[in-house]
Amino acid sequence: MVLKTFLQRYERGDTFELIAADTELKIKTSDLGFIENGMLDEPLNKNALKLEPGKFSGIIQTKFGYHLLYCYKSQPGGVAPLNDSLKKEIYQLISRQRIKKQLDTVIEDYKKENKYELYYNNLNSLDEKKKN
Repeated sequence: MVLKTFLQRYERGDTFELIAADTELKIKTSDLGFIENGMLDEPLNKNALKLEPGKFSGIIQTKFGYHLLYCYKSQPGGVAPLNDSLKKEIYQLISRQRIKKQLDTVIEDYKKENKYELYYNNLNSLDEKKKN
């Protein structure tokens, strides 16, 4: 098994880069970056959140295959305090959503009242004119 071979070689002192470069093992690597709880398939999620920096997980089987995780760095999770800056950001987000909803309603009403239709063939001819 490839992952078992990987772990054995790593435990013997081979570096990750050296083992991953071994073309006979055909190891696929990827960097997940920072992850948050719930971002990964459940078995990966559970194991990833337990890992300490500088450590490998055991072999993890998921519906996607077998995996081995390595933790470069850990960052404590938590909830951001509800300070004035965060309140302002939330307010702006909600305001933008309300404005967009109102604008969408105005546009839809306009289309109904004026029997507005968009003729895509006309748009295609405009694109053709731009190209020439």
